[in-house]
Amino acid sequence: MKNVFLIAVFFAVAFLVSENQRLKADALERMGFVEGDRRSKKIIDPIRYVNSKAVNVTDGNGFGVNGFESICGTVSWVSKDGVLFSEPGGNDFFVANFPYQLADGDQLGFGWMKDRYFAKADGVYAYTTVLGASRTVHKYDYYQLTPPPPKPMTPEEIAAAKVAAEKATADAKIVAAKKKAQSAVATIKFYTDKANAGDADAQNRLGEIYRDGEYCAKDIPTARVWFAKAAAQGNAKAADALKKLSE
Repeated sequence: MKNVFLIAVFFAVAFLVSENQRLKADALERMGFVEGDRRSKKIIDPIRYVNSKAVNVTDGNGFGVNGFESICGTVSWVSKDGVLFSEPGGNDFFVANFPYQLADGDQLGFGWMKDRYFAKADGVYAYTTVLGASRTVHKYDYYQLTPPPPKPMTPEEIAAAKVAAEKATADAKIVAAKKKAQSAVATIKFYTDKANAGDADAQNRLGEIYRDGEYCAKDIPTARVWFAKAAAQGNAKAADALKKLSE
């Protein structure tokens, strides 16, 4: 009986452990995790500016991209240059341009649901301890969260930009003049074709164009010719304009 009791206890404990693992896995899956995956879904500052260009630091699933790596450690000390961290394994590393306030002993990136921070390897960092010893540790750069301000232009760059702007303005005026000339030619041709086909309104319009120099230089004799043709077809406006030209 004793053996039977022990076997029953063993299977009961095994069932409880199995059920506990199942419930834990279900809970983790609902939170966006899978068993054995300690990657948080909350990525801090996923975009950084490297050499003035915006880059992604993670693929969205917790893995670093573009040279960025997840950082995890305890703050050893904070300086104006950055933050020195100690990894769980005992190794130290330094993060430059870390944008958030931290105090000695603060922990970064630990636990199941902790936020994930990413930084990019950037050589080594050398410093002197309080005892006067020199140390060198791996260095990371957090990089900027906003685009850096544009660098001030040199006098030479300002002069070159002014010349380029003046040239662009001159080129734009030339293009506009060409378009205007092409439009004028097209307009005169349009009314000339209709006028030659006997359209009295077009003949009157041509008379106005040559009289006023609207799309060409003023040409009163030509204006009279077109006004006369339109007036001969009974166009009252043309007849009145022809009369005024003759006064």
